[in-house]
Amino acid sequence: MQNLTKNNIKKYIKENYNILKHDPECLLYASRQTAKLYKTKPIEVFLFMIEDKKISNIYTHNYGFNTKKGRAIKSYFKYQYDKRLGEYLPF
Repeated sequence: MQNLTKNNIKKYIKENYNILKHDPECLLYASRQTAKLYKTKPIEVFLFMIEDKKISNIYTHNYGFNTKKGRAIKSYFKYQYDKRLGEYLPF
């Protein structure tokens, strides 16, 4: 996957996990917003969240665990995801 788009997210998750439980548009939005804040690529943020892969220019893992920065990225991603999801919910 070269570019992060809503359709690429759907395809990636369905191919690797067979079922899509999360909103792909919210995943895309959260990946882009988090990447912008941490000055990295949205695809790397997406793979960090879904596959727990390292982000190339940020120290996110130490001995297989997330560093303080890695936990901050996950927290900010969750905030952005929930914020976007809240815009769609009717209540």
